[in-house]
Amino acid sequence: MRGRDFEMFVVRIRAANAISIKRQTAKSQEIRSKLDITHVLSITPPAVPTFTNPVANHLQIDLPDREFENLLIYFPRTSDWIDDALEGGGRVLVHCNEGASRSVTVVCAYVMRKLRMNSTTALQFVKAKRPIARPNPGFLKQLDAWSSCGYTIDVSSPAYQAWKEIRERDITHWIIAEQGVELVEVVRHQLFLNTYFKDDDICDIFSQLFLDYGTFKILSISPTQIPPSFGLPEDKYRHLELPSNDGEAALQKLFGQLPSIVKWIHDILTTEADCKPRVVVHCKDEIRGHVVACAYLMFSRGISARQSVEVLRSAAPTANVDGSLEILLEAYTDDK
Repeated sequence: MRGRDFEMFVVRIRAANAISIKRQTAKSQEIRSKLDITHVLSITPPAVPTFTNPVANHLQIDLPDREFENLLIYFPRTSDWIDDALEGGGRVLVHCNEGASRSVTVVCAYVMRKLRMNSTTALQFVKAKRPIARPNPGFLKQLDAWSSCGYTIDVSSPAYQAWKEIRERDITHWIIAEQGVELVEVVRHQLFLNTYFKDDDICDIFSQLFLDYGTFKILSISPTQIPPSFGLPEDKYRHLELPSNDGEAALQKLFGQLPSIVKWIHDILTTEADCKPRVVVHCKDEIRGHVVACAYLMFSRGISARQSVEVLRSAAPTANVDGSLEILLEAYTDDK
């Protein structure tokens, strides 16, 4: 293996259906040959160095070790792959980076299905062979969901949907409570307003908290803290640049773009997907974010400008939502 050594463990199944796990540092084809490894399962991003020599039977799962990553969706595939390899007399090497979280979780999922164990028993079983096993908290919840789903994944099933709801709630709580990002929930679980991020590491916060998990899409409107050079695809991030020295011209441009913006938000929020999307409207000018939110409410609910303002005022009681917003929205609807 090139680069740093990666902790790995070998999973073998015997006739008695007992699994033994041994810690190995598999650096080369020579070592894998000595261990009689026939199949390698890697749970790492593609950029992570893998093996110096190609592995004939190699399954790569592109996934970092983060609490809210969806590893659950891969459990049927990885469990089938391991089972086929072992039933065919092969030996399987499952590895990630430290050999403690992602790889352990995948092995636990296999053990749970094969031996009909619950997640706690399976983890104890694996830990007896691999003491440093410590799946992250999100992966532990996914093992519980795997059991609730009956060791199969149907994204429309109540059990899977229940796990998704918990995951989305946990992500939102983490963003607000632990990362200090203020979000105003305009439409429950769907549309949020934000006027500021932490000043430091804005790109990391923007990327990791919102885009990497695939849950949040971002609409930024100038003035914004998000660098114009961030360079993300339009399906995840859209930016509207408004004139900075002419308030009337800025407002007219915003009004002109509202139909396409509202449609962009609506298309995202009504798309059926494994990971339910949400939209965050980010703008340091509070009134511009309010205009977009109310325009979406008027479109999606078929309500008046006044009714949309009342919905916003209820969602954001501490925000500066006054009569001028309704006047702006009435002007927008008159111009349509």
